[in-house]
Amino acid sequence: MTMAHGADIKPDDTTRKCRLCDGNVRLYGKQAVLGRHRVSYFKCDSCLGLQTEQPFWLDEAYASHAPNFDAGGCERNLELVLHCAGLLAELKFAPNATFLDFGAGSGLFARMMRDRGFDFRGYDKFADCRFNYGFNVAEPSEIEPAAITAFEVFEHFVNPADEIGALLAAGPEALFFTTGIFQDQGMDWPYLMADEGQHVFFFSEKALASIAGERYRLLGTGVVLTFFSRKALEERRIGGLDVEGLFAKIRNDPGRWMTHCLQRFADHLGDPWKHVQRDFSKLIASARLKSSR
Repeated sequence: MTMAHGADIKPDDTTRKCRLCDGNVRLYGKQAVLGRHRVSYFKCDSCLGLQTEQPFWLDEAYASHAPNFDAGGCERNLELVLHCAGLLAELKFAPNATFLDFGAGSGLFARMMRDRGFDFRGYDKFADCRFNYGFNVAEPSEIEPAAITAFEVFEHFVNPADEIGALLAAGPEALFFTTGIFQDQGMDWPYLMADEGQHVFFFSEKALASIAGERYRLLGTGVVLTFFSRKALEERRIGGLDVEGLFAKIRNDPGRWMTHCLQRFADHLGDPWKHVQRDFSKLIASARLKSSR
């Protein structure tokens, strides 16, 4: 059951504060979450983001028996691997750079990026990242990642200022992410995912730009958004790489860029097991070391 935004507004519904910027919020609509909890959604007057009331149903939403309607998970991972393998190569990170996939879920993206030669570690508070077994971290602070990926994660953050702030405090050169952009869609917006109950904050472009602050610049390729360190942007510019120009080129001609990424994948298929065999050897060596103790 949903209600059109702006309906059934009560005076005391406007007294809450935004969990991102502490701005004033106003009731935008109401929705049945998980089919039974009547939940209010509020729009911030300042950052223009949308948020649920303080979510009290998350233990239920993340329970092992909870519904999972992410039918696009495999397709999304395939597109992101093609896109990001090409993008990271163009951005010329150090050959020994380590990357963190935050909110890695099954670990499929991290594993496929390792298959392409990138040292990805997976982390997820709510999942076992099983595809990336042996190359995950118990806490993000265990590594110092050159870049972080967080795909379809931000909308799960209850306190996004703190949680995204913690990711940027790790000092990555870039934080690549995807999330649905709130542009005053109605309460029938599919991205609310009320039946699943895990999406609790929805960012406007203004909200995302405010998070970037002075240290980072918000950029986008049309597939991923990025908080890119201004320092790293300048270092690459001095080295002859115009990152903003690269992102614009990708955004303005996505077909040509995907052709480039597919060619990289075709090249990878010339020796597809190279990095898999490397990791297999590491896993076997680790297992034997443990059994010998």
